[in-house]
Amino acid sequence: MNTQTLPLKDIYLPDPIGLWPLAPGWWLLIILIITLIATAVWFWQYNRKHRIAKQQTRDLIIAAYAQWQMDQNNEHYCETINQSLKRYWRLYNKDAMALSGKGWVDALNRIAKSPIFTGDLAHALASGPYCPASDIPHAELQQAALHWLKVANNKILSLPINSNTGATQ
Repeated sequence: MNTQTLPLKDIYLPDPIGLWPLAPGWWLLIILIITLIATAVWFWQYNRKHRIAKQQTRDLIIAAYAQWQMDQNNEHYCETINQSLKRYWRLYNKDAMALSGKGWVDALNRIAKSPIFTGDLAHALASGPYCPASDIPHAELQQAALHWLKVANNKILSLPINSNTGATQ
């Protein structure tokens, strides 16, 4: 028999598989990538915000010492150091603004995990802005504040503060 005389119909191939609609695996991959990009952007902005705040606090502390060298105003110097450290801590915990005196100094030392502000330094922070003191170790106070800023851990700064003792929990 001749193959051309057989009653066969032509073979029709199916349409090629297109890109759309996407398979569920591709949707999951797209969602995962978008989530990773959004998380990376959030962390970058968070770190940038806190890095800038730390740099600004460092600059304020250095400027306070330079200002003290010009005008020898002890109260203003101690007040500026206190305000700078509180502003930085307030970025993580709004309750830090309520601390003052010995509780403030104890909380700063607790954050550093080792006493940085002791003796005259503790007195300068606790009562320096409120009463004149001529025996403030200005350079040491600046270095101690900068050291505290360097070792302050974001996670510890955000812990709740016990209002009675100034302790972080």
